[in-house]
Amino acid sequence: MAMMPLQACLGGLFIGAACGAYMILVGRIAGNSGVLKALLLGPREPTKIAFMGGLMGGGALMKTLLPGAFEVARAPSLAIALSGLAVGLGVALGNGCTSGHGLCGLSRFSLRSLAAVPTFMGVAIVAATVTTYNGTVGSPLPITPTPQPTIDLAAKLAASLAVAVLPAFALKGTLKETYAGLWVGACFAVGLSVGGMVRPSVVINALAPVRFDATLWILFMTALATTFGLYRVATVRARVRVRVRVRAKLARTRTRT
Repeated sequence: MAMMPLQACLGGLFIGAACGAYMILVGRIAGNSGVLKALLLGPREPTKIAFMGGLMGGGALMKTLLPGAFEVARAPSLAIALSGLAVGLGVALGNGCTSGHGLCGLSRFSLRSLAAVPTFMGVAIVAATVTTYNGTVGSPLPITPTPQPTIDLAAKLAASLAVAVLPAFALKGTLKETYAGLWVGACFAVGLSVGGMVRPSVVINALAPVRFDATLWILFMTALATTFGLYRVATVRARVRVRVRVRAKLARTRTRT
């Protein structure tokens, strides 16, 4: 095993672009747990259905295009089931996850997110350390360059997604929101796959000191910086829209008088 910082940065760029584009296009927070919760409990909006479809479809595509990014799934067990249940309850009660709170919330300076992120990350670090610590602290994983085929694939996917997002700016209403949800979900899937977040060992090694892997932290900070920048663009666009509407309303009023 080894760290590939460039690959983590590439994954973070895709994820940050997905979060930022969702806010720019439809003014929504790209929270994966919130989307899944809505699909299970409602309301099942077309946008959220499309988001999850893009996430799952994008993941299936990346399994074909970049199979080395995935680990062999662990055998089903009671521990995994209980872990999944705990995570599900946590994100439901906390009303957010690392995308909704960690990226979108921090980028909006949400006080709730500022409290939630250190809390769940701190508990995750303690839990990962307790369950994996063997009495010794290992050296960090060695750093290796990202293979050129992976870089080339990421460039092609970025170009394809950049072209694919263009129709979203021309569409209106529910159709626009649905298309945007599909695109954002697919972009998110690409980022998670390229960035190594589909390998549980990468996440565990980022949280525990046994064999430290900084991939998660590099990806998260890159994604946060990208989301933060695009949220500022979304804010400017929203202000421009308000000004245009106000001016149009004033013009209609003057015409009538």
